[in-house]
Amino acid sequence: MIITNNFKPQIWIIAGVNGSGKTSFANKYLRGKLAIINPDEIAIQSNINPVSAGKESLLLRQKFLEQKISFAIETTLSGINEINFIQQCKKQGYKINFVYLYLNSEYLSYARVKQRVENNGHDIPTKDIKRRYERSINNFINIKNISDRTWLLDNSYIKTKLIYSIVNQKIKFISSNINNKIKNIFSLNER
Repeated sequence: MIITNNFKPQIWIIAGVNGSGKTSFANKYLRGKLAIINPDEIAIQSNINPVSAGKESLLLRQKFLEQKISFAIETTLSGINEINFIQQCKKQGYKINFVYLYLNSEYLSYARVKQRVENNGHDIPTKDIKRRYERSINNFINIKNISDRTWLLDNSYIKTKLIYSIVNQKIKFISSNINNKIKNIFSLNER
C-alpha cells in the first residue's frame, strides 16, 4: 500500500506600507496558528539592531522553506528580494496566501508610524516611508498574479474594509462600494 501525503505547505504574506496594520492583522488572525516572521519583533525579542534582525528573518524564512514548514511573513513589499522569495516559495510548492493592507496616502502612513512611536513603538524615517509607499503598491500586482488566494483590504479608516478576494485567479468577492482611487491603483476598472 502506498500512502501519499497531500500536505501543501503554506506561506501567508501580510503586506502593506509602513503603519498599515500588518502586525495587528497577523496577531489577530495568525498568532498561535503558525510562525510569524516579523523583523521588528525579532529585533525587540533578541535585543539586536534592525539590520541584524532583518538578516535573522531572512535566515529563518529560508530554513522554513527548506523544511517545508508553513509560516507567515510581514513585509512592506517594497523590494525585489521579497518578490523573488515569494516566487521561490511558489516553485517549492507552497500555497501562497496574500493579504494586502492598503492605506490611501503616504501621509496616513507617516501619521500611523508617528502614533506608533508615541506608543513606544519603532520609528521609520520619513524618506523610507515615501520610497516604500509607491513601490509596495506597484509590487502588489506581481504577487497577486502568483498567489493562490488574495485579499485586498482598505485599512485607511477605523474599520477595515474588504475590497476584494481572489481564489485561484477568480474573484470570489468584490465590494460594491470602491472609490475610484482604489479602482485605478489596483486595476479594478478592467473587471
